[in-house]
Amino acid sequence: MDVEGEEMNWGLLAGKLKIWQTRLQTYTAMVNFFMLFYIFIQDNEWLTWYWWLVFMVVTISVVLFIDVRYIMPNALGYQWTKNKSFNRLEQKVDRLLEEMQK
Repeated sequence: MDVEGEEMNWGLLAGKLKIWQTRLQTYTAMVNFFMLFYIFIQDNEWLTWYWWLVFMVVTISVVLFIDVRYIMPNALGYQWTKNKSFNRLEQKVDRLLEEMQK
């Protein structure tokens, strides 16, 4: 697998997939909150449905942009460098793969 000119190893890919899974769980929790908030607003008749839709689209877009642009790269780097034993295991696997390819 090739990403931006560098070969991506499977360990890094697994770490990124785990981070994305965690992020999606967080977004699901936010969507659940917004749905409950929507029911509350509809009961009190504060906003009509189209203003509510505009509010949700803008809010979710801003949160998603901030997360992907600023938070996620730092979280990936931190999580990846934190587990030293997994990094050593990955280096051993890489060496074995190189020897098998010779």
